Amino acid sequence: MALGGGYFKTSYADDLALVDTRLRRAALVALGLGLVGLPLVASRLVLDLAAQVALAAIGALALNLLTGLAGQISLGHAGFIAAAPSRRPSWSRAASATRSPPCWRPPPLAAGSG
Repeated sequence: MALGGGYFKTSYADDLALVDTRLRRAALVALGLGLVGLPLVASRLVLDLAAQVALAAIGALALNLLTGLAGQISLGHAGFIAAAPSRRPSWSRAASATRSPPCWRPPPLAAGSG
């Protein structure tokens, strides 16, 4: 005899809810507080790494949304994600002391990789 267990949703509204349990609500609040407090306690290296991880996650979620829900294949995401780091040094203050690549290089690199 099979025993049923788990958390089952019985309506479309429950199925569409993003934060539906108390544990998920608590985890979302803890994540929000952690992100707000991160600049107060973290070094510049950790903040830079966290920003890079967040940008990579946004790119991955966009690609997942495009391929999963829309069913489309996209090779352009790889080009845009690959071109962004090549342009990053010219935005920072530290790059003003060093030589940054010319601004015309990233667009052809993005077009060639996608």
